[in-house]
Amino acid sequence: MSHTNNRSDNVVEKLSDRNYRTWKTEIKWLLKGKGLLGYALGDIILSDTATTADRKLHQTNDDKALATIGLSLEIDQQIHVEDCKSAHEAWQTLEQIHEPKSRVRIMQLKKAFYHLQMKGDEHMSAYIARAKVAATNLRDADAEVKDEDLAYAILTGLPDDYENLNMALASLPDDRFTSAEIKRVLLAEYDRRQSRLDVRTDSSKEALVMNKRNEDKKTKTTGNEKYKSLTCFNCRKVGLLQEIAD
Repeated sequence: MSHTNNRSDNVVEKLSDRNYRTWKTEIKWLLKGKGLLGYALGDIILSDTATTADRKLHQTNDDKALATIGLSLEIDQQIHVEDCKSAHEAWQTLEQIHEPKSRVRIMQLKKAFYHLQMKGDEHMSAYIARAKVAATNLRDADAEVKDEDLAYAILTGLPDDYENLNMALASLPDDRFTSAEIKRVLLAEYDRRQSRLDVRTDSSKEALVMNKRNEDKKTKTTGNEKYKSLTCFNCRKVGLLQEIAD
């Protein structure tokens, strides 16, 4: 059985110049599942009192983390980390290449974050997910993004027909004005509106069917009227042809 060849362990899409954000999320989950994420992030450090066995285990796990990262890269990305001696070094190298932490980048990310707009045909959950990704991008660039900033960004990007709900949510007590609460209310409201839209659509379809039936009936009745004054050729009875047509 053939498998997609740009997947590592059938989980992670290989890193290219276009998918760092997706790759970073997926490789984190993969490393975490293997118990190796701390080596990549630099959270697991040998102490000065580490024994020989501890050092050997640390090196083995670090090598596994480095190999997992390396095998999840496209060939043109592997060149960036081929000389790295640890998983953390490889992680930092790729981060500096694909996610540089500069004022220019932070400015671009903030512009994208504070100018979020929900698209006309976009599902509410997809819009909120975009907002969360924009906030995460800023945090990864070492820019502070509070939870209430995310909540405000989500609300300000909604269409005008959400204005009344916007005002109500903006008036929530401080302890309830969270991105999680905003998400809960907006998803419920979106589903309610979609349900009403579905009902109206079904009613419109039923109305169209009824109109078609009435038009067909009217056409049939009008068509048969032409036989009303005709005389049967055989029996000479007037209107017999209309009776037969009906």
